[in-house]
Amino acid sequence: MHATMNKSQLVDAILGMNPTAAVEFLMSFNDFDLRHYLEHLQLTREPRGRRSSWVRQPDAPAIVWKQA
Repeated sequence: MHATMNKSQLVDAILGMNPTAAVEFLMSFNDFDLRHYLEHLQLTREPRGRRSSWVRQPDAPAIVWKQA
């Protein structure tokens, strides 16, 4: 589903789950990163336990930052 969403749709979906995010900040990311963040937000809404997992993509660093 996320693969067909454009950048504006991704930002809107993220804002629906994280209303404290700034639109300007989100728009500074590319579509791939926004999709990845949206998937992460959706996974955080699922119950935690042995069956829940989130796998970091191999090319993604464990810690990321962006200077504003």
